[in-house]
Amino acid sequence: MLDRRVGVVGVVREFLVVHQAMSRLISCYRDETLSFEFVENLVGDENSSPLYRLKEKCHSIFRLELAGQATEVRTEALFDLAVGSLFHESMILRENLYQQEKYGPRVDALRSDANPSARELSLEFDKILNSSASRLREAVEEVDVLLALTSDQLVRLLVEECDNELLARCLYEEKAAVAAVFPRGLKAMLAEVHGSATEGLMKAADSYIESAYYDQALEVLSQVTDGQGQTDSWAFASAMHAFLERDYPRCVEHLSVWLGKDRRRENPSRLKLVIAAARYVEREHEGQFTPKVRAQLLTLEAQLKVGVEVQRS
Repeated sequence: MLDRRVGVVGVVREFLVVHQAMSRLISCYRDETLSFEFVENLVGDENSSPLYRLKEKCHSIFRLELAGQATEVRTEALFDLAVGSLFHESMILRENLYQQEKYGPRVDALRSDANPSARELSLEFDKILNSSASRLREAVEEVDVLLALTSDQLVRLLVEECDNELLARCLYEEKAAVAAVFPRGLKAMLAEVHGSATEGLMKAADSYIESAYYDQALEVLSQVTDGQGQTDSWAFASAMHAFLERDYPRCVEHLSVWLGKDRRRENPSRLKLVIAAARYVEREHEGQFTPKVRAQLLTLEAQLKVGVEVQRS
């Protein structure tokens, strides 16, 4: 089954693509430069269509989870419904634009035919095209409204997903698209979703650290105001990055800073990495940790061993 955290991030990335494309579609319609080719690439019933992919991703995550939960209308249900409505209105838009662009010129050519039956058909086709033009205008207006409402609903959904570190990382990575879709910009969005821009950036940094992308984590942390969490994460990411770069003196320097704090509630995976890196440097490269740091390493090893034994029991 798809991890919900990953699924939500996939929805966000797809939505950012769709929103920008749909905004351009609306702008082109108003400028009378909209082409069927552009709409065809955006709106369709297969995976090559971004809007179709967004709809399907929403259905696969939110409808599956909502099965049997008819007693409560949840945020994700409303978002899923809004995306579905956006898709179907866009399909109506596509069909009517096709009539205007593909059939319109043929009807114009038909008018020059002297055949009486052609003239009668021409009048009937005019009615169809006039009706199609009206439906196209209504569809564009509806898409414009739905796009704004769907954007608002997405923000509500993201607030409920605020513990998702992958989400914070996604917003950071897509900051240009976030600013294009939400003019308030990345930091305002992080604050709205995660409580503060600092909290959002810290979550993004933690996600990078857990994925061993230490250089990206340091890039994010450089934008965070100094604080205990920032200092600790900076020391850890710097130590691990230095270790991977084989800069062992710098690794020792940052590990010593990180080890100087109380780690009784530390993430076991980070403890394992620190201990493995420190022992390797000590054994192979004469890391020259101070006696105090060596004692702290022994304490962490004992702590980790107790944690493993507790899990086994």
